[in-house]
Amino acid sequence: MNSNQCYFAEGSLVTIKDISSEQEHKGEIVANYGTYLVINPEQYTHINPGQQVTVGIIQSNKPLVFDSYICFQDQKLNKQFCIYVPSNLDQKKKRKYLRLAIELTMVYRIDGQEICTKTINISAGGMYFFTPRSLVSGQDIELDLFLPENTITIGARVLRTMQNAASVEFHEEMEKIHLLAAYLYRQSLLKRIEEETP
Repeated sequence: MNSNQCYFAEGSLVTIKDISSEQEHKGEIVANYGTYLVINPEQYTHINPGQQVTVGIIQSNKPLVFDSYICFQDQKLNKQFCIYVPSNLDQKKKRKYLRLAIELTMVYRIDGQEICTKTINISAGGMYFFTPRSLVSGQDIELDLFLPENTITIGARVLRTMQNAASVEFHEEMEKIHLLAAYLYRQSLLKRIEEETP
């Protein structure tokens, strides 16, 4: 376990300072997905995606401070927001992204053909999906993911293939990855609320 890991534990207190306005927001970590930290603010304040911030986390009177940016803010549910964790902080790679078993309509293109299919599970880093037309490990493809509010077109590399399915890793198109992460986070939160409601 690396020395920074304890800083990112759920419940850790966080200070987020807007680099441009010097405004500070306080809150706590409610989820750690390795590449992303989800923060529950003490008081709701609108924060723009892409906003550059300085993050301070204190554990045992030792601060960890790093520059980051806001990936997204959940405007619909509980106003939590998400910050990006730079790779040089060397978090464990166990959970890089939140992964959900969710069925989304998608299209992938191969040899000039468009094949419509469904996802089996998906994260902001990649997905596992049904493949009516077989793919090859290492192959680059382009695909469209149809979310309720928009369509994300993104490139991906095939990691593994099975009989009627394949897993891919998305290319690092961060704006699109953040859009997908925001959608998946909202779905996860809705599911958790449903499970907790008697």
